[in-house]
Amino acid sequence: MNNKNALSSRNQAITERNRLLIGFVAAGGLSLLLGFSVFCLVGKERVVIVPPIVNRDFWVGTDTVSDSYLEQMSEFFAGILLNVNPNSFKTRSEHLLQHVAPNAYPALKTQLVERQLELERRAMSTAFYPASFKVDRHKLLVELKGELKILVGNAAVQSQTKIYHIQFSQHQGRLYIQQFREVPHV
Repeated sequence: MNNKNALSSRNQAITERNRLLIGFVAAGGLSLLLGFSVFCLVGKERVVIVPPIVNRDFWVGTDTVSDSYLEQMSEFFAGILLNVNPNSFKTRSEHLLQHVAPNAYPALKTQLVERQLELERRAMSTAFYPASFKVDRHKLLVELKGELKILVGNAAVQSQTKIYHIQFSQHQGRLYIQQFREVPHV
């Protein structure tokens, strides 16, 4: 009887060992398959970044972005920079500077300080109403055309059509402002 119990226990132990071995082999195979899949997908991922206001679908890759993403981000950044008054400009410009490329930071910071001094000196506010966008996805350049209204107090002093170029750069799926400038009319 003892031999039968010992034999039965041994057979049961062997069966359990075989099941565990099969489980380890299956887990190892799945791990290799997963590793191969990740290796094949490296560099092909898209980073999804949601701008504050989403009007349309867009996508962001590691080395390129969609036209609609450039357009929406340009509209957002233009709103931060061009819809201002002397009281709000400092906070809005600090927010904008968080999205500036490190190599462009000093030049844009100087530009913003000059603009703040002008707004305070003239006690004026500005409001920008975008009308059209021209997007060059390969150069990460957006031409933004719209109406800029200048107000002193509550009175509109000037309203004119302006064109701005917003040059972007991209690093690891993140979009940075490289340059924001007004383009003279031709």
